[in-house]
Amino acid sequence: MKKILLLLPLLILMISCENQNELDEESINQKTNTNLRTNNIDNNLLWNDNGITKRSYIHVNHLNMLTHEKPLQQLSDLSEGDNLGMPTHIWPFKYECSNGNYISSLNESSPSFILITEGYDNINYGKYPGFDIWVQGGWSQNPIDFKIFNNAKALGNKNQLREVGLVFSHWPNNEKKGNHSFKEQFYLGNFNSVFTSFKVKLDDYYPKSNIEIRPTYITADFRFTYYNSEGVAVRSDVIGVLFSNPYNYDFYKNPNDVNHDKIFWKDFDSVIDNVPLKRILLDGKMLNINLPNNSIVSSIFNNVNFDYMPLIKKFLPSPPNGLTYNDAVIIGFDIYSSTRDGDVTFSIKDIRLLGN
Repeated sequence: MKKILLLLPLLILMISCENQNELDEESINQKTNTNLRTNNIDNNLLWNDNGITKRSYIHVNHLNMLTHEKPLQQLSDLSEGDNLGMPTHIWPFKYECSNGNYISSLNESSPSFILITEGYDNINYGKYPGFDIWVQGGWSQNPIDFKIFNNAKALGNKNQLREVGLVFSHWPNNEKKGNHSFKEQFYLGNFNSVFTSFKVKLDDYYPKSNIEIRPTYITADFRFTYYNSEGVAVRSDVIGVLFSNPYNYDFYKNPNDVNHDKIFWKDFDSVIDNVPLKRILLDGKMLNINLPNNSIVSSIFNNVNFDYMPLIKKFLPSPPNGLTYNDAVIIGFDIYSSTRDGDVTFSIKDIRLLGN
């Protein structure tokens, strides 16, 4: 299974479209021995906190895992990026869109999140079949209410993965600054809990047919990477919780695994750029986390709330030898729909990621 969210930290490099000198990369942060939070940061981990209230985002379109197109200006807006308190003049901060126009915030702040599309061409934007992302109720809505369309049912190549959603990313650095989505360089060991909450509803779902149907789902993924004392990435982990699985599909059919009924998909064997990956997607309705039924079409928002930490400890391997959660840099939080030959539309708002 391909995952658009495993391309980081390369993603930050790929979304910058301005022709300029190569990024002067900061070295990876050294091992921290502290287990305490920075005192001036509240428990909202994201710069665009309080449910996503400011227009500070850029579109990124991956045609596949290796190539991408320039951002669509219609899905990019940095006009309120300077209102979040983010560092300014942080590369990348200026973007050439597909129409040739350049956009940036006035003080050159980075986007606080990304609207991501995978498996579509930009020409599929705003069309059926194709993808779209609407802001419902206008910009006066606080927090921002997104409606996300991922319509692949009538497209060819049923093996092509197509994903549409929101990505919050951090680029590890030696100054512990939060230059992109996160307020700081947070470590998993900083927290007893990493709690997400958002409001969501499934607007539409149309599978191709009962015979050809392939998995269509909506998930919330959390990503972190372990670094050793030399600043070298040792292992990268992803844990996702499916909060909508309309067809009740299950990739993982291992009766020898005591948790097989809770696991949707699992890959602990892949390696990218010499970094081992541990990736798992869990079926939220099987986790006893009081998840509402988001797998039926509804006009009413449901509240989704759960803590990643107990899931990390139960379903992912322990930290690599010689390392602890204090060495695990939080690098991402992502909410997106995934399909190969279905149509799925969902609405989402009031997105939060909290550390305690």
